[in-house]
Formats: sequence, C-alpha cells, structure tokens
Amino acid sequence: MAGFLYFLDGCSPGQVADVLPLRGLGHLSADKMRVRGVSGGPGGANGVVIADRDQVDAGQVGYWPDKQAWFRVPKAPAWCGFFNDSKPGPADLVRDRLVAGEDVELGDGNLWHVPHAIDYAGPGLPRVMQLDGEGRWVPGDIVAEYRTLWDLAWEWRDAIDGLCTWGDAHQRDGQPSFDGYTDPRLEFDWIFSRSVQVLQANYAIAPTEASALGLFVTGRQWAILQALCDSRGLQKIMEGAVAEDQKKTDGSPDTSAGSAAD
Repeated sequence: MAGFLYFLDGCSPGQVADVLPLRGLGHLSADKMRVRGVSGGPGGANGVVIADRDQVDAGQVGYWPDKQAWFRVPKAPAWCGFFNDSKPGPADLVRDRLVAGEDVELGDGNLWHVPHAIDYAGPGLPRVMQLDGEGRWVPGDIVAEYRTLWDLAWEWRDAIDGLCTWGDAHQRDGQPSFDGYTDPRLEFDWIFSRSVQVLQANYAIAPTEASALGLFVTGRQWAILQALCDSRGLQKIMEGAVAEDQKKTDGSPDTSAGSAAD
C-alpha cells in the first residue's frame, strides 16, 4: 500500500482534528491518522506530519525531503506529499464501497473507476423505493448520498447540449463552428473541480491530491464527466439504432421508377 503524507504548519498533535477542515483537508479522518511532530517541514516551519494508518507504516511518517515529493495545499498552511518510490494510485485510495460505472485511464496512466450517474445499460444510481397512489412499490428519488452526482451529470449534459446546438447553428465550410460560444461549465476550472467531485464517490481524494498525481491532462479534460453520463452507452444505443434503420432500409422493396421485374 502507498498513501499520502500531510504536513500541517505550526500544528501540534492535539490540534489535528480541529485543523484539518480549516486547511482544505476536511476529507481526511483525524481518527485514522498517525501523527509525528517534525522540525522544519516542507515550508521550513515546525509542525506535524500525518498519514492514514491503513496506508502508511508508522516508520514512514516523517519528513525526508530527498525521498519525498511535496505539494502546497492552495490558500492553506498545509502540504501533501508521498514517497518518490511509492506514488499512491487508485488501489490505495479506493473506498470500501464502489459506485458502479466504468474504468477511465487518467493522466497518471492508471485506470480509475468513474461512477455512472446516468447508466444506459446498468441499474444506475440507487433510488429510494416509495409507494405510489395504488399502493405499489416503485423507484422514487435518487438516494440523497448520490444526488450531487445525479445533478452534476445533467448539468454537464446541459452544457454539452448547448455547445452542440450552437455548433449546429453556426457552420463554417459546412462544419460546426464553436467560435463565440462561452459557458463557464466548459472552462478548465469548472471541469476539473467537478471531476474531483465525481472521483470522490469512489476514492479518498481531493483537488490537491489529484493535482499532485497529475490526473488531469489537456485534450482529455472531458473524460470523467463524459463517463459520469455514460456517453459510451449512449453511443452504442445510437449506433444500434442506426444499424437497425439501415437493415430496414436494405431489406425494403425498391419502389423507384423502373424497378419492376421484367
């Protein structure tokens, strides 16, 4: 197992639980942390190094700058890092319960399991079973735990639909043109912030860790959000519909002029 280390500037062991949510590390559980005080951490200040006891051995909790890579948590006196020879991956950060979806290769070269909020072939996100007016049990609302994923998926679909509509309406040399189209949901900051939210359903990760691992690369910035919406499943359905229409066309009698048999 490999895991992240965290350094908290000016923090004592007894302050860890209170400090974590104030320094952009609220996704960590203080109860699971090994803690060790160090002098002169990544930023030069004294503080504590902490690490998940399930991921990092006690003897590895400390600050050794020649063996580790460290990354500043934005806008906070805190750092996250890992040993150069044991960079964390999806197997190290996976949660006990996975939301079903598909594997997507990210910038670190590993496959990360991205949940399907919209699922064209599987069961999709769990729903609360409710009684209808006839007293029958029927699927109701998305379970509250996954509502954010559901809402995010449809927000992304709306952004993509808007882009496609614009492109269809604005042609250049017979091809869709997206010149002049603006939507904050298509900007890097929105896309990658939401991509981290999606990954958090299946992994103990936050923006700083995703950045440190190099998970996101240009040219594939839509990969996670498209997987969230099961774009592959939709593409298969569309291809199947086209193929079925083609079969009907190929098998229909030719009623054009001059086609009658001699």
